[in-house]
Amino acid sequence: MKRAKTLLSLAVLSLLAACTAHSISSTGASAPLQIQAQGSFAAGGTVTTAPGTFDPRKPMVADGQTYHGDHAYVFYQVPNSAKSRMLKGLPLRSRLTRRITS
Repeated sequence: MKRAKTLLSLAVLSLLAACTAHSISSTGASAPLQIQAQGSFAAGGTVTTAPGTFDPRKPMVADGQTYHGDHAYVFYQVPNSAKSRMLKGLPLRSRLTRRITS
């Protein structure tokens, strides 16, 4: 039991030392990320209503309840130095810029 505590203590100390060393080395002279554009949008969605009449006093009964699915909420950021990636025939940067400006 004492050996297990010693090994656990050693593992925790090693982890803390590694995290501290990483945070010290990562505060170097790297430039901050600059964002050209960012935004969000919602897409898709299906709403299905169960047959029957909804009764708020019986919330666990499915009659008349609506079910929402297939929805997506997208948040995106485009950095200033975005590389052109072909996606369905168009570069990603121009597709996002077109969506932002329209």
